[in-house]
Amino acid sequence: MSDQYSAHTVWLISPLAHQPGHFWENTRKLARELLNKGYDVHITCYEVPAQHLRFNDGDFQIVSPGPTARSILRVLIPSERWRNPLMCAVSASFRGAARRGAVTLCADGPVPLFAFLAGLGFFRGVVTVFGMVPKVNRGSVIHWLRTKIIGHAVKRRRLRVVCETETVAEFWRLSGGGNAVSVIPYALESVGSPINRDDARKSLGISPEEPLVLLFGIHREDKDYKTVILAAKSLAASPLLLFAGKSLSAPSPSRLCADAGYSRYLAIDEFIPRDKLPLFFRASDVIVLPYPADFERGSGLVIEACSYGCPIVASSGGYLERFVRSNDIGETYEAGNPLSLCAALTRALDSERQSAIRARMPRIAEDHSMRKLVNSYIVSFSLLNDAGKRITT
Repeated sequence: MSDQYSAHTVWLISPLAHQPGHFWENTRKLARELLNKGYDVHITCYEVPAQHLRFNDGDFQIVSPGPTARSILRVLIPSERWRNPLMCAVSASFRGAARRGAVTLCADGPVPLFAFLAGLGFFRGVVTVFGMVPKVNRGSVIHWLRTKIIGHAVKRRRLRVVCETETVAEFWRLSGGGNAVSVIPYALESVGSPINRDDARKSLGISPEEPLVLLFGIHREDKDYKTVILAAKSLAASPLLLFAGKSLSAPSPSRLCADAGYSRYLAIDEFIPRDKLPLFFRASDVIVLPYPADFERGSGLVIEACSYGCPIVASSGGYLERFVRSNDIGETYEAGNPLSLCAALTRALDSERQSAIRARMPRIAEDHSMRKLVNSYIVSFSLLNDAGKRITT
């Protein structure tokens, strides 16, 4: 196989592609931009993400392994016995090794196993880590072994680790990754047609005059909606709380509102299609991100909010507070404190404050576009090239 083919082939492994969220969205965006730059892109996933497997008509082909023409995207579905995340990663890694392309694992793990195979020389790999910082005992045998395995792969220039936030990156640097760990934040891909605030509200059946607070995304038990509801009750002008997204854990937002005696809410309990994102963000005055104080994972919602000009109110104590404060795109509040959130909402709903925030948001969105960030991934691929060749950006 030619060096040119090796240098321009990328294998993306997305074990959790069937789940809407960071893993598949990042895979899809990265694949699109690599295709635009002339790369061969192969995706392996253990379940066909039918509802998400769309760029434009004809962009995807589901085929069996084999030679491919330049800039063709191939989605490889392993046979039945490999259909679980771990086996998908292993089988796809070997498949990519056989064709000598840079292999990228688009999931939180298994990082040590991926590093072990890379360290043995089976392939060159990039691991994208979106998760929280693991809670480990740094003096434990497990941590020592993880550090040795990852460090060996890094020393052989067979492994690089990409993290979404600096806190997560620091953990993997101390776990053997060292200088092979880099930070590439969540990348944005705007979708949907432009829509103004009044038209968006009309589509949702919401009055243009009332304050609207958005709570968007999959509703899980780690999101503190109780604090949001209590804060809303304390505001002079009670806002309409718009819960948009599927509830995956009890109690549901509707139940929480009912228990608190708060009737001003609208709950849309379903997965929201990406082309509907502008509708919810444009209609809303602010979006609230009510995470725990130790939340260190990145959130695509802060970038989506910037894209559609929706000011942010985020809980303090973690990555989200730092992002919102450093870019001055909203307000923060003490996690779990309704009075603190009430004060933050009051500031964020001020019309002059909103205008100033919205003026800054387009630049943040552009800085986090996959169009810009794809070159960071290509540099990671380049640094893994055995013969010292560099993949051009």
